[in-house]
Amino acid sequence: TGTYEIEAEAYDENDEYSGTASWTVTVEEVDTTDASIIDVEEPSGEFTASDSVETTVEVENTGTTDHTFYVGYSVRGSDSEWRDNDGSTHESVWLAPGEEEEVDVEWEVEDAAPTGEYDIWTTVYADESGGQLEDRLASEQRSDVFDVESSNSAPTIDADSPSTQTTI
Repeated sequence: TGTYEIEAEAYDENDEYSGTASWTVTVEEVDTTDASIIDVEEPSGEFTASDSVETTVEVENTGTTDHTFYVGYSVRGSDSEWRDNDGSTHESVWLAPGEEEEVDVEWEVEDAAPTGEYDIWTTVYADESGGQLEDRLASEQRSDVFDVESSNSAPTIDADSPSTQTTI
């Protein structure tokens, strides 16, 4: 960034000196929007329907301007489907250039979520429009991070009587 004076000697078509030309040029740095994921503190353990699975994502503004970033969070179960509670698992964070901050994102285990191991995918986006995250800047995926287990169901009792079988 700065203002610079440029001078050049000018010659005609016969290579004879014809004078000095000078210009003043102003150069300005272009603002950039960029971010990176510094660290991901992943969940662990077993979860059941309606539990919240929380992950902490440390984000750094690696651009040259203040900006609001959007941290996305999705999980993938044994059926290979990515889930984000219908797009509601993201959070926003405002950062100055060089600033870092931890952002907590969470996914609520849906009743229909399959049991088994789950992967996580954290992302940082530059923009959000109508609930949709846009312009991905950074992402990180991790496999087999946590488990979803089935909820306990009511027990059944089978009783046999001499003439009939009864299920309660």
